[in-house]
Amino acid sequence: SAYLPRICPSWKAPADMDTTTSHPATKRVEDDYLLRGAGRYMADAPLPGQTYAAFVRSPHAHADVKSVDTQAALAIKGVVAVITAADIAAAGVKNLSQHPPVAGRNGGKLAMPVRPALAGERVRHIGEAVAMVLAETAAAAQDGAEAVEVEYEPLDAVVDIREALKPGAPQIWAEAPGNLAVDWMGLAANPEEMAKKVDDAIKSAAHVARVSLVHQRINVASMEPRGGTASYDKANDGYLLRVCSQGARAMRDAMAGVMGIPPAKIRVTTEEVGGAFGLKTGPYPEYVAMLVGAKKTGRPVHWMSGRNESFVSDNHARDAYSEVELALDASGKFLAFRLRHDGSLGAYVGAVGANIHTANMTRCLPGMYDIKLLDVQSKCVFTNTTQLAPYRGAGRPEGNYYMERLIDYAAAECGFDRIDLRRKNQIRKSQIPWKSAAGTTYDSGDFPAILKKALEASDWKGFNKRRRESKKRGKLRGIGVGCFLEVTAPANKEMGGIAFDADGGVTIRTGTLDYGQGHATPFAQVLSDQLGVPFDKVRILQGDSDELLAGGGTGGSRSMMNSGQAIVEAAAKVVEQGKHIASHALEASSGDIEFIILNTTDPWTEVDGERSSIKTKHPTLSDPAVRQAINLLIDRDSIQKFIYGRGGVATASFVNQPAQFKSSKLTYAFDIDKANVLATSRLWRHVVTETIEKEFRDKGVEVDHHLVDSAAMVMVSNPRKLNGIVLTENMFGDILSDESSVIPGSLGLLPSA
Repeated sequence: SAYLPRICPSWKAPADMDTTTSHPATKRVEDDYLLRGAGRYMADAPLPGQTYAAFVRSPHAHADVKSVDTQAALAIKGVVAVITAADIAAAGVKNLSQHPPVAGRNGGKLAMPVRPALAGERVRHIGEAVAMVLAETAAAAQDGAEAVEVEYEPLDAVVDIREALKPGAPQIWAEAPGNLAVDWMGLAANPEEMAKKVDDAIKSAAHVARVSLVHQRINVASMEPRGGTASYDKANDGYLLRVCSQGARAMRDAMAGVMGIPPAKIRVTTEEVGGAFGLKTGPYPEYVAMLVGAKKTGRPVHWMSGRNESFVSDNHARDAYSEVELALDASGKFLAFRLRHDGSLGAYVGAVGANIHTANMTRCLPGMYDIKLLDVQSKCVFTNTTQLAPYRGAGRPEGNYYMERLIDYAAAECGFDRIDLRRKNQIRKSQIPWKSAAGTTYDSGDFPAILKKALEASDWKGFNKRRRESKKRGKLRGIGVGCFLEVTAPANKEMGGIAFDADGGVTIRTGTLDYGQGHATPFAQVLSDQLGVPFDKVRILQGDSDELLAGGGTGGSRSMMNSGQAIVEAAAKVVEQGKHIASHALEASSGDIEFIILNTTDPWTEVDGERSSIKTKHPTLSDPAVRQAINLLIDRDSIQKFIYGRGGVATASFVNQPAQFKSSKLTYAFDIDKANVLATSRLWRHVVTETIEKEFRDKGVEVDHHLVDSAAMVMVSNPRKLNGIVLTENMFGDILSDESSVIPGSLGLLPSA
């Protein structure tokens, strides 16, 4: 299938790279198949009978669309259909702009005009899509797009932020008078009171540094442009979208909202992604048009953006103007900071576009510094330009840049050394935890030590010598310093799925998506540390919305915190449930049972139970017999299921049966799959009972007792496949009558060799 999610890595990664985890040094496992050219990108998996899409785009920044004539395009050989705004409306498509609420001055709210998949009445930026041509080849689609005749009536446009706010500027949206989407008052509990305090501090300060700063607009030039393939299944009235994204589940939920359909009606898959950094987070007009076209024609629709159209249709970033002020006392101590910020949204509200110019930026402003007063006011402005959305920082670089640039300016203008000025105002380790003026709490950090190390590593003191040497060669040499502190994206629901595979491997399901960050290595390290799973037996399944219970995608430097913590939480539940099940079998309390990660390098491991004076020996996961048994943990074909009630032995096959667990922090989830439990206890002798022996022999399965120093291991052989089940203080608990069902939380998982 062209839509199988990529599972990586392969299991043949030699060890040669240091890590901070407890197991031996490991090599990154994400790189091998990519370096061999085995990755699959958007254009690498064509579907039979697929059509190719090309878009008709506006040459005007602002214009009314008077008519769209498709007859000439349809007459071109190979053209299958032309999709216009009328088709989008008939499909019931909703607003493409989706954004969390943002409160403004005097109770105002963020204006959210409708962003169409294809413009029907008016275009508001160069490159806005008006029609989509579908054809048998990409060349025929492009010929068809060039043949579509669109009659425009140009309107006055405004592309500069400050010009857009002036009286009499061209009005882009009726629901945003003066082109103002929202007038944001900052994060202070009482913005007016904070503004007065900051104003008083600035008026009375010994020194005030003031600068005006422009953040130029930037756009993305990723190695792989945006693209995807959409198809429609008439039998179940469902869509499939294979698309370059930063998280399949998040993209699915967003696309379902735009399409006005239940999330279960659309499946999103993503394999390799050739660069993103925020660009490929949310839905785009092209993806919606492709889904509509696939349903209308009954054929898959494939599109890959060209470089020219990427420039005018991909999300852009930055584009802001700011006036910043810093008040200092005579000794250089920071007293107050004030920011007046105008930020462009473009013609439409992009994915979390307003957050870039408001909360994201503001939470980074205090940086590493002890500054008590912070007054921020930001205007989010509509302009006749491509929409703004996250790319390379999403407001965080701006916030840090404003503070660091202002400190350098203050040092130069007021006679302070720029390093000493930073040192003087940095938060001390003894002040942690620290509540910043932006309302965030720093729970760790030794900022003076970090600065000291950076200066030493850069040989700051030796700079003047290097500059003189450069001057002799006719070269100019400079040096700068910036203390960067970034707030990550907020926590969200994330998945840490754990599935034990029939071939002895373990698969982690995650809702984040690796598009270059390298998730497979650290995620495997986390699971290995928590459950003792051999590092080289861990794989990652990502990028398929149908395989995920939750997932906010990758972005904002949060993947390791979210997915990593989800894996930790899932592993803890594995151990917890294992103890619960074993407690029934062993007639002991859960507190008397331990989970021990056995030494897999020694064929026999000494286990000293802390709650028992008995030292026991039993096979480890590296023992061949144990490995063979675990590899076929449950043979559902020949053994099926035995249920003997609470306290008895229960074995069954469980595939993709989800269970969710909530912690005080976030919601995590993992899958209960083929399961086994390992526990140590002084009551091991109760595991092997006459009842178990009788019941299994009645089923024609031979039971062999293996007792070593009061420890019990039951090896169950399956004559048909010469494999079997390991019952190591086995699986006990409540199991439903349906073979594929299990009461959530009733089983734990054992790391298999």
